[in-house]
Amino acid sequence: MLTLVAGSSCAPGAAPIGPPPAVTTGAVCEDADAALNRGLAGTAEQLYRSHLPKASSADTVSPVSTSPVVIPACITVGLEAVRTRRVEARAAIAAGDRARETGRYGLARQWYLKAQRWDVDSEQAVTGLTSLARIERTQGSAALSDVWLPLAGRLIADLATILVVIFVAVRVVANFVVPPRTKKDPMSTRHAWLATSMVFIGALVFAIARAGYLRTTDTGFRILISSGIAILCGTFLLALWSGRRLAVQVEVRTEQEEANTSATAYLAARLAGLGGGRPEGLLRLKGTDVTALPADAIGELPPGRFAQALIKLTLALVPVVPWRIVATEGPGGVVTVDIRRNYRSVELILICPSDISAPDDDRETRRQAMLTATAAKTLLCLGEYYPQLTDGLCGATRWRSLARQVLATEPVDTPPTHRRRLLAEAVEADPGNLAAWYAYLVWTAVDEPEAVGAGRGAAVRFDALYLTATAEQRVSDGYLALIVRILYSSTAAWLQHWQALPTGSAEARNAWRHAAASSHAMTTTVARALNGQPRGLKEFATDVLPLTTDLAENFHSDDRGTNTCPWLDDAEIHLQSLLSRSLSALYVHACKCVRAGRRPEALDALGLAIGLDRQRAGAQRDPAFSPIAKTTQFRKLTLTDLPSSRRQRLFRFVSRTRIDTSG
Repeated sequence: MLTLVAGSSCAPGAAPIGPPPAVTTGAVCEDADAALNRGLAGTAEQLYRSHLPKASSADTVSPVSTSPVVIPACITVGLEAVRTRRVEARAAIAAGDRARETGRYGLARQWYLKAQRWDVDSEQAVTGLTSLARIERTQGSAALSDVWLPLAGRLIADLATILVVIFVAVRVVANFVVPPRTKKDPMSTRHAWLATSMVFIGALVFAIARAGYLRTTDTGFRILISSGIAILCGTFLLALWSGRRLAVQVEVRTEQEEANTSATAYLAARLAGLGGGRPEGLLRLKGTDVTALPADAIGELPPGRFAQALIKLTLALVPVVPWRIVATEGPGGVVTVDIRRNYRSVELILICPSDISAPDDDRETRRQAMLTATAAKTLLCLGEYYPQLTDGLCGATRWRSLARQVLATEPVDTPPTHRRRLLAEAVEADPGNLAAWYAYLVWTAVDEPEAVGAGRGAAVRFDALYLTATAEQRVSDGYLALIVRILYSSTAAWLQHWQALPTGSAEARNAWRHAAASSHAMTTTVARALNGQPRGLKEFATDVLPLTTDLAENFHSDDRGTNTCPWLDDAEIHLQSLLSRSLSALYVHACKCVRAGRRPEALDALGLAIGLDRQRAGAQRDPAFSPIAKTTQFRKLTLTDLPSSRRQRLFRFVSRTRIDTSG
């Protein structure tokens, strides 16, 4: 406490009081100041108080002070400094206790030592240092179990809780920032890593603050605010990335709403084969030429109810798979396909067995056909939002056509009549599916050559299909494999026609020029495919290169004249327009051509239209064809049976490396 200086009143007749003697304050407080600087706060306080001036004996006897008491200024300042040092020492001890409780022993030691520098006699600082020494002596299993594990467990629990909340927020935000029908490109992996880093670092800072590792100072508040902003920005970026990501989860359920593991595996494999395989087949294509669907983009639920429930819960909390395809088998073999994106419906369709399978198919064949149709629908639906998946579909836009094309071209044991029906229905369902058109023309040229006019007829139809495929700048990498097949078939058909003609005739020389032009275009296309971007396309080009090279070695550069690709003569130019119509439209066009007197064009259109059995049978009774009903070609086209003698082996010269052109 500070001592106030009081002046005495002058009594009458009293002698006047002179000024107090001078006091040398520096000399008085030197020993106390030195003790305070050494951290001896208690000793310094005693010394300061010992230098306080004492009252005289007269003052102690008389209640009225007759002489003033002057306190040196250094004592007042010194006592205040002692009080401040003790306050600071207690604050340092409190900070050390907090650091020790949270496992930051080095920082706690620094605080305790600082408190001792300010107050050596502090028992609390000694107690803190003693506890630290005891922890160091027992460092090991006891310290790990008693100190580190609780601290680490609390930090990990807080971090996990914050991350779960953030992921749920990402799922909710993705539903709003990525509508089901959005067609924006997916974000790159770099953005995903950036967003994840922002979210994780922000969540870690909040977990540290919650666990008591972050002091609530101005700097601490600024760190928390910056972390909150990082979490908000990262959550938004993660929502955009996860909502636009190309990732699909497929599931097949039975009529009793139970997961069908084997059917789910088949659907996942079928979808992966259609969208992420590689072009296969040179003479006869297999599946599709799509290569852009990543192998890790398709997921399926594991067997076991508990594992499935756990995976569903995880996917509900962690938004990494935006697309979900659920195919539910219903009564009568009907399959309901529910396509969802970010848990919001995109499309719901019904697939009936009559849409895709034959009436005499067994149950397992019908189920595989239905799952193939589901995969085709899924691929086309994804292609609407990810344009890279349309490269390799070769113009297919309808799932019925794509599914029938796949079913007709993949199984090797498919009966010819069933294959013909599937391919004809594929072209009928989607005339723009050039891959289906190619497979249909190959089947027609091999199994029913009269429908296309034998050798030359097949060749010019392949040339017309080539011109259709390369029209309107449709020469992306997705079409290259199909164009190679078309040109190979064109070269083969022209050579077969050339072999059937008299040697040296004008028609034979013309057929040779056509074959040379097709071979040159094929070689150029294979070279382009070798330099293409998709890996699967390069592998296809590498596989077919020996065959195409052997075939091209039969020609010289002057054999094709000035032609570098297939062309159509004036009398056959109409074929290109025929290959852009459905088979039903071709039937109607044939009727119109008969009435207009264009019989060759009518027979060309009818030869393509009779792939549908109902149109083959209908043409026999249709009065519109009465003007040509008695012609030999019409009667060959409308025969309902296909004797084996009518079939021929197209491309029978393929095994030869050289063709004898002498004579």
